Amino acid sequence: MRHSVDKLCIIAMILCAACISTPVNSSDTVSARNIEVKMQVPDMGWKIRINEIHQKGGELWVISSLRRHAGMAGQAISTVSDKIHMDLPDIPIKHFILGKTWNWENREPYTFIKSMDEIKGSLEDGRLLYRN
Repeated sequence: MRHSVDKLCIIAMILCAACISTPVNSSDTVSARNIEVKMQVPDMGWKIRINEIHQKGGELWVISSLRRHAGMAGQAISTVSDKIHMDLPDIPIKHFILGKTWNWENREPYTFIKSMDEIKGSLEDGRLLYRN
């Protein structure tokens, strides 16, 4: 009986590993990619961080958050960035940014959202690939 349970556990682990490493669509090519978010912010007190990556249909949805540390910072328009390197499907990327508080338009082709609630429903039929 003990050997049967061990064999079932091994088979289950192999099947789980296969599911984790298989892309949602078998036609998607997976390769090592650099995912970078880079944008201008009003002063040197801001940081940006990639929080999550989801595969949603034929796109990667990269969700990042901006945060400003408390206190004084140099008053010059600055560039902030974050980058991760991992195996991902070779499909287009769509960036969503949380935490923007200034009113001027950024040139970056990103979608600025006030909360995750704005896209949460759309992510339900996607697949989480990365969480920081």
